[in-house]
Amino acid sequence: MMIRITDGIVLTLDDEQPVLSPGAVVVDEHAIVAVGSAETLAEQYSDCETVSVPGQIVMPGLINGHTHLYGSLARGIPLSGAAPESFVEILEQLWWRLDRTLELEDVYISALVGALDAVRGGTTTVFDHHSSPNAVQGSLAEVARATMEVGLRACLCYEVSDRDGKGAAKAALEENERFMHQWRAESSPFLRGLIGLHASFTVGNPTMERARKLCEKYLVGFHIHVAEDSFDLQDSLLKYEKRVVQRLHDMGILGEWTLAAHGVHIDEHEMDILHNSQTFLVHNPRSNMNNAVGTADVPQMLKRGVTVGLGTDGYGQGLLEEFAVLALAHKAAKKDPLALRLPQAADILLKHNPVFFERTFGFPAGRLAAGQAADLITLPYNPPTPLEVDNLHAHLLFGLASHPQVDNVMIHGRWVLRQGAFQTVDEAEILARARSQARKLWKRFAAKP
Repeated sequence: MMIRITDGIVLTLDDEQPVLSPGAVVVDEHAIVAVGSAETLAEQYSDCETVSVPGQIVMPGLINGHTHLYGSLARGIPLSGAAPESFVEILEQLWWRLDRTLELEDVYISALVGALDAVRGGTTTVFDHHSSPNAVQGSLAEVARATMEVGLRACLCYEVSDRDGKGAAKAALEENERFMHQWRAESSPFLRGLIGLHASFTVGNPTMERARKLCEKYLVGFHIHVAEDSFDLQDSLLKYEKRVVQRLHDMGILGEWTLAAHGVHIDEHEMDILHNSQTFLVHNPRSNMNNAVGTADVPQMLKRGVTVGLGTDGYGQGLLEEFAVLALAHKAAKKDPLALRLPQAADILLKHNPVFFERTFGFPAGRLAAGQAADLITLPYNPPTPLEVDNLHAHLLFGLASHPQVDNVMIHGRWVLRQGAFQTVDEAEILARARSQARKLWKRFAAKP
């Protein structure tokens, strides 16, 4: 039966009618069939199930361009010894140590927790990058099981790296291939796959070549960290006498199906390579700030035609909070209030991420318009000033992103969150189970060298 969501302020993100107040959206099965004024659609679709959301914003679901669900149980994890003083030490003392500690049960539960956080923040799709070197086989199936149970769309990959030896790299490639078979066999609109690579400085040419052949076999792209820290650049120059993006381009890694995360330490020539190859670059400002790796020159990337999206890199799953930082970080970094204009920041999240979604999933999402996937969210918001087309982005930054509180989430035409309560899983039971599992994980982590 069709559902008509009505009486809210509808932010369609469609150029023809960006704001409808009061507006309505009609969903039939898995797609949007109509968007218009509340009064008009009430007449045209009077026999629909009606969901009235007065005092709320209705907008497309958000897409997280790069995250790590496996880090969900690391919140508050105790670190022994001296605090890490560099990005590489952060990897060695926390993240690489954590991923080597993970067992399949940790993988599943951490993905459940991350999926809950994503949905609560208004995210309807995540592009996840996974690693669990001592629990490789079947790990992506566990992540997929968790996201499917919650009702979240996910594009998954396993991180291929040489840092744990040739055997680990081979197992990682096999896990990527195993998941390729799974999601294609299931033909699920909730799952897609890419081939994961860690970063240039942990993947040698032979492993990268094998990964490239795997991509060619399955006609997919890569999901890889690119020049996140200056160490990645220094390593590439030392070993290959090339900057990171140039090396990846020469190895056949870049292209319109590839997702490159970070790009903090790239120059203008590398930006041109990303643009010309149509590679999608995902910016993660909060993580970059937290790891003190620098600030990606997103304003210059946009000038040079790079398609830049937004991700959280596992620094939580809140994309509206990430957007709020994005909108301000580049002004502070360049000491220029016009460094990144608000409409540009909004486009990165709301227009660019859906571009890569459609490339990967094969159907459109990210706008409230007929034919788009029925992925939408509603948020309580009673604007203290008029909300109109010309000030939409200001309300997004200074209103919605300042205190995001998502009330309803629909994914693929099904309510996943309804009036603040999950409809698909028992949130309280999952969180209780996660706290118990985290204690076990932390104990093993503490014993890990």
